[in-house]
Amino acid sequence: MKILKKSSLYIVLVVLLCVAMLFTACGTEKKSDDEDETRAKSTKEDATQTTESVVNPSKGLDYIVNSDNESCTITGIGICTDTKLNIPSEIDGYSVTLIDGSAFEKCEKLTSVVIPGNVMAIGEGAFYACGNLKSITISDGVMYIGEDAFSGCTSLKSITIPNSVMYIGEDAFSGCTKLIKTENGVSYVDKWAIDWDSSGTTVVLRENTVGIGEAVFANCARMRSITFPDSLMYIAYGAFYNCDNLTTVVLTQNSQLTSIGDSAFYDCTALTSISIPDSVTSIGDSAFYGCSNLANVVFTENSQLTSIGSRVFQYCTGLTSVAVPDSITSIGDAAFYGCSNLANVVFTENSQLTSIGDRAFTLCTELISVTIPDSVTSIDEWAFYGCERLTAVYYTGTAQEWAKISIGFFNDQLPQVTHYYSKTNPTTTGKYWHYVNGVPTPW
Repeated sequence: MKILKKSSLYIVLVVLLCVAMLFTACGTEKKSDDEDETRAKSTKEDATQTTESVVNPSKGLDYIVNSDNESCTITGIGICTDTKLNIPSEIDGYSVTLIDGSAFEKCEKLTSVVIPGNVMAIGEGAFYACGNLKSITISDGVMYIGEDAFSGCTSLKSITIPNSVMYIGEDAFSGCTKLIKTENGVSYVDKWAIDWDSSGTTVVLRENTVGIGEAVFANCARMRSITFPDSLMYIAYGAFYNCDNLTTVVLTQNSQLTSIGDSAFYDCTALTSISIPDSVTSIGDSAFYGCSNLANVVFTENSQLTSIGSRVFQYCTGLTSVAVPDSITSIGDAAFYGCSNLANVVFTENSQLTSIGDRAFTLCTELISVTIPDSVTSIDEWAFYGCERLTAVYYTGTAQEWAKISIGFFNDQLPQVTHYYSKTNPTTTGKYWHYVNGVPTPW
């Protein structure tokens, strides 16, 4: 079930944050006629090429050069006649980093595929309906397997998915009945959960599961609770989208969870609490959007999270207080937009926060106080717009430091309610505060 219309490029950008540039060019900028012919042609003239990391690399595949002019994307079978396809690590001096969407769609002659580790992403439908494909070896280094990538490969019996894979798209293995193993209603490929039969109300993922694929449990109204094994590292886009009766998510203190994808728990309106393990380094946009009964969000003591993305907690109307981890450096656009019962936002003395995004706290109508650390350099437009009850902004720096912050439009109330930190009782007039038993308190 497709939950939202998305482009493959968008998902690649989300998942492969640090290498996004490579995927902005599934095509190359326009060259001269001679250059186009050289760079976009089938590699017929590459018969003498040798590749150190791939044994007997396949020749004659179509490709295009990426925008970095150092890497390339495989776009099709070209004049290659191999039945056992060995994707080369390099073509004409260009490192192969991407297999394009539908590149080998319905290549009935293929029986096996080996993909080297410098290929970072396998595009949507890349091997769709390769009906005679029996085995796939994916080398360590590949990070992304796109939607429908191997869908309809009805003969597929064997696949190796390395630990480097961080994301598996929706229906990536749909119809691979000889490959999929089912346990307690959950379908697995290797160590990834890729489907659920919607039976029962309680789901316990099997030990050694490392990832949940895109939209695996989306729109599952029956689900009430899910228990994650410590081994789980990745939750993909929309994994629990609109599971509106999901009340309990069980994570232990030994969890290895690293990434919570975009819209992962979008509109899980019955969810009441979530504990974010310190192993989590990424929470995607809109991850908990519309979780209206989410009243308790706990970031564990040694959190490694560096940002709260756009719309992550938008319309979480059950939230009353949030303690933001010291590791957070940015709060994204509309991160807490419309959290109408949020009364307190707390940053500690050691906070590393530098930016508060556009509309981050807009329409938090019950927000009374917020502590803003002196590390902040920008507060974007509308950040606190509509916070009608905001009476105290506790700034950990001086008035002179506050004046240096770039503050966007429609934050007009901030100067009137800002208090400046003073460890001792100040002798000058103005609004000052200090800590009393760890609580910001006006002098």
